[in-house]
Amino acid sequence: AGLRARMDTRSPRGGLVPVVVFNPLPWTRSAFLRTARGEGDTVLFSAREVPALGAKVFWVPRAGSPPIASPLLAPTVGATWIENVALRVEVDTANGTITRIYDKLSRREALAPGGHGNVLEVFGDLPRTWDAWDIGYTGERSEVTQVSGVTRSADATEARLGFTRHWGASAVTQELVLGRESPFLEVRNEAEWHETHKLLKVGFTLGVRADSATYAIPYGTIGRSGTPRTQAERAKYEVPGQRWADVSDSAFGVSVVTDSKYGWDYHGNVLRLSLLRAPTWPDSVADRGHHAFRFTIYPHAGDWRAAGTVRRAAEITTPLLAALELAHAGSLGHATSFASVDVPGVELTAVKRAEDSEAIVLRLVEWNGQTQTATVTLREPIRSARRANLLEDAGDSLPVTGRTFRIALRAYEIATVLVEPLR
Repeated sequence: AGLRARMDTRSPRGGLVPVVVFNPLPWTRSAFLRTARGEGDTVLFSAREVPALGAKVFWVPRAGSPPIASPLLAPTVGATWIENVALRVEVDTANGTITRIYDKLSRREALAPGGHGNVLEVFGDLPRTWDAWDIGYTGERSEVTQVSGVTRSADATEARLGFTRHWGASAVTQELVLGRESPFLEVRNEAEWHETHKLLKVGFTLGVRADSATYAIPYGTIGRSGTPRTQAERAKYEVPGQRWADVSDSAFGVSVVTDSKYGWDYHGNVLRLSLLRAPTWPDSVADRGHHAFRFTIYPHAGDWRAAGTVRRAAEITTPLLAALELAHAGSLGHATSFASVDVPGVELTAVKRAEDSEAIVLRLVEWNGQTQTATVTLREPIRSARRANLLEDAGDSLPVTGRTFRIALRAYEIATVLVEPLR
C-alpha cells in the first residue's frame, strides 16, 4: 500500500481504473493478469514490461465495461487435449496420463514415442531405520490408473482439463492448465492421502536422452548421472533438488519445476518427482490428510542455460501481483525499478539495509557456472560500491557510474556488495 501511494496513477483518459502491478524479481517481466475491478467483476489485461524489483501502473475499464481485446488466441480445450499458442497437450482420460506434449516453438515432442507423462506410481516404502527420513523400496510398485470426474473448461485466461485419480484409500485431483501465452504446462494437485509406508511419485518418459539430469541446489546447480555405473552412483536412487530439475542435450530439453517437492530420481530417460510419503515413526500419521501442490513441465530449445530455466522457475513460483489503486499523483511516476541486473545468469537474491549503517546490502549469485561480468542498476545515484563479506565488512571497491556498478563473478560465486547511496 505504501508503494502504491507513491505511484502516479492518474489516468491518461477518462473512464479507466488504475491497477498497480508489482514485480518481486530482479528482471523485467510481462504476463496476462486477472484483477477485480468491482464486486463480482474481474478483468483480464496484459501487463507488459513490468520493471525489475519494481512496479508499473496500468489502466483497465471500469466495472461493467467490455473485456479488453487481445491479439493472441485464447487457449482451447477438447475431449482429450488442451492447447495454447506454445503447446499442445494430449491426455489419456481413461488413466490420467499425458500422451503428448508438443512444443510448437521448438517443433519438438517433449515425451518419447509411446512414452507417457504425469504417470502416478505408488511404491512400497519401508526403511530399516529412520522411517521419516530414509526411503526403503520393498519392490512393491503400482500405477494409479482409476480415474473419475473428468472436467473441461476454458476462458480468456487458461484452458483446463481435470480429473480425480484413485488408489487405495487415497485420491489425487489434478487439473492440467495451459495459460494464455504460457510456454509450460501447469499441473495443480489436491490430494487426500491415507496410506501407510507408501511413496507416491509422478514420472515423465522424456523425448530427450542425456547421461545426467541437472538439479537446482542452494545458490547453484548439480548434475547427477541417469545411468549409474559405480556403487556410489547406484546408491543415489533418490536425490535432492530444489525448485527444478532438467534433462537436456545441446538442442532440446525439458525442465520440471516444483513449488514444494524436493525429491527426484532419473534413470534412462525417465524423470520422476516424489510427491508424498507415509512413514509411521516418529509421527504415526505423518503426511496423512489433505495436500495442495503444483508442478510444471517446461519444454525448451537448447539446454537449461539457453532456456533460462532459473528465471522461468522463479517466475512460476513468484508471480506478478496486481492491486487496484485510487487515482493520484506520485513521486515514483507510472513505473519504477529499485534494482536490476543485466546478465541473465546472474541473480540479485537479496536487498537489505546494512546492520550498522545506512548503506544498502546486495547479494548476487552466478547461476550458470560461467565467469561473467554484470552491471547492476539501482534507482538512486551511487556514491560507492564495495565488495563485502557476510559480516558486511567492506572490501575492494567496484567501478561506479551514476546509478550503476559493475562486478566480475566467478562460476557459481555468491557475492555481497555494500552500496553507499549518493544523498
